[in-house]
Amino acid sequence: LLLYIDWHASFQRPFALPDPYKPLIRVQHEEELALAILRDATPPGTTILANNSNPYLPFLVQEKVIIVPHPDQVTTFISSQPISLLYIGSRPPLTPEDIYPFYVSFDAIREQMMATPNKEKIEELPSGTEIYRLNR
Repeated sequence: LLLYIDWHASFQRPFALPDPYKPLIRVQHEEELALAILRDATPPGTTILANNSNPYLPFLVQEKVIIVPHPDQVTTFISSQPISLLYIGSRPPLTPEDIYPFYVSFDAIREQMMATPNKEKIEELPSGTEIYRLNR
């Protein structure tokens, strides 16, 4: 009986799950719709170009995701990679750039991605996140 109780309890703990760290991934509830749109709208074998709004985005969608680390690299990635979608996420709350270096140049990267030509808006969420399809 004791072995059965221990075996049964092992499936109730987070570290016994098939994806043990998935509950720890930080995603705002307002962004869950954007993830579903990304999964549905991205053609297979292409890439999503994203700003630095969510470091976990590459783990949440099936296709390749490139997170832009610096505003000068936006045009480089667009010209050198098979980018099909632009994911321009909103800044998460409580993420000052002096404490969280991942969000450095957030506004500049967002502006540079918004200035990308030949894009068609797919969705704009109330949180400020926008998803665009690149027309090549």
